Amino acid sequence: MANTNKPAASPPAGDRFARAIERVLEEGRFDVVHSLDREPLAIELNRRCQAVDIRLPVLIQVNIAREEQKHGCLVEELPALIESTLRCPALELCGLMTMAPLGSDAEEA
Repeated sequence: MANTNKPAASPPAGDRFARAIERVLEEGRFDVVHSLDREPLAIELNRRCQAVDIRLPVLIQVNIAREEQKHGCLVEELPALIESTLRCPALELCGLMTMAPLGSDAEEA
């Protein structure tokens, strides 16, 4: 469901997301945010989207492999983050963004 009037783009992930909120809204070039990983970010993004009267599709980023070098909420944090995101009227929760660890089988991962 991409907006064909805008280039396909995604905002920076993880901690950089907090700094990108302003740019996302000012430039208006993102069709979906796929790196929502904390409730404070959802609340702030919701507040700013409401201020400019837009509804923004988001994906919750989940660190399913618990890799320290990757960002995302932990699996056990996911239900609470889903609930808080659903309470944000300017955000449209569209799903999850996850990345499995490298490896050819589950034992390697």
